[in-house]
Amino acid sequence: MKFILVIAAVLAGDPATTDPSLEAIPMVFDSLAACEAEKARSTGAGKGEIGGKQVLRLIGRCQEISASGLEQMRNALGR
Repeated sequence: MKFILVIAAVLAGDPATTDPSLEAIPMVFDSLAACEAEKARSTGAGKGEIGGKQVLRLIGRCQEISASGLEQMRNALGR
């Protein structure tokens, strides 16, 4: 089994021209411990940038995923 961490980030834009947007970033790990460690490091308020945009808030969740589920996710994301 693999574990997936899905981080949902609220990204700030220029309030005069854009609305904040929500982006989901999936990451795959071989163990729950590695997933939880990355979650602890990644979640919180104002933790940097994603794609050059300031992050307002990150929310992460670790979830177990089967090999077929992982393949399905990769195909859906075009990776």
